[in-house]
Amino acid sequence: MSLFAGRRQFTEDDLRRWAKQGLITDAQVEAILKAEAPAAAAREGETREGLNAPTILYYMGTSMALVALGVFAGINWQDAAKGLRLVLMLGSMALLAAAGYLVRRYTPYQRGGGALFTMAVGTIPFLFFTLGDFVAGPERDAIFNEEMLGQATLIQSISLACMLAILLASGIGMVSLAVTGQAVALTATASIWWLGTDEGVGVLSILVALGAVLIAVGLATRAVSLSEHALWFGLSGLVVFFYSYTAVTMMEWNGFLAVVYLLTFAGMALLSTVLRYLPFLVAGVLGVYIFIFRLIFDTFEGSPFLPLASAVVGISMIALAIGYQRYRGRLPLRPA
Repeated sequence: MSLFAGRRQFTEDDLRRWAKQGLITDAQVEAILKAEAPAAAAREGETREGLNAPTILYYMGTSMALVALGVFAGINWQDAAKGLRLVLMLGSMALLAAAGYLVRRYTPYQRGGGALFTMAVGTIPFLFFTLGDFVAGPERDAIFNEEMLGQATLIQSISLACMLAILLASGIGMVSLAVTGQAVALTATASIWWLGTDEGVGVLSILVALGAVLIAVGLATRAVSLSEHALWFGLSGLVVFFYSYTAVTMMEWNGFLAVVYLLTFAGMALLSTVLRYLPFLVAGVLGVYIFIFRLIFDTFEGSPFLPLASAVVGISMIALAIGYQRYRGRLPLRPA
């Protein structure tokens, strides 16, 4: 059992079985079911797998919070004394972890509690950077700079190892989101350190490879029925891969890369039906439309027909959405 598994939960079948065994009466069963109906409905709506509204909001909210914490630390690093930084990091981590535990322990909103706990885990790199300040010598005016990429890579590697250990110990699937975020940060820092520059397509190309690895991890965890982990690893991997691959292709755009880009995302859309994986279809369709828009702009640049061509593509997107809604029941797809 995971460290934060929460309370034991029983189903309606358990209640009916106990009634047949004479442990409780039928009237008590009905009373329990009536009393628990609101919580059961909330739990079902919040923990349903896949790309539903709560999942998207949790993904966006947790991601925005982690990014905001990073921006806050970067901007205000020079304005706080070393001791105050440490107190802020430890206090934030403790409050978020405690809030996440209490929500998971005493409410049906498991993903909500998981999001709070994920934010606590996401502060681990900032805590280690704060601790590093105490052995860094003179006061610095930034969380780290280009002269400290080696030290930053080491700190981020230790942070990632700690996050992975917490993920394994807690069993909270959403912690995978913090793990993937730290993997991206570590990869970017290490790549800049290794390449000696953050310009060009070098770092982006390495992030493309990382995105592919995260997608593979998502599919692997999905194959062993770790659906919550698969959801966050898979979505994060697709976001990293899609952004990095598109950026690299657009920066180096030529006929060959255009064809490869189209085939990649068209293949991803087709693969979605084989793997029964809806996010692949979404990413594939978006990639194909980005290719189409780039082709239109290159073909009709400076032409009065550019708005008309764009309108035709927009209409095709509406038609595609209508077709998907009508025939999605026949598509062998699952949200996660």
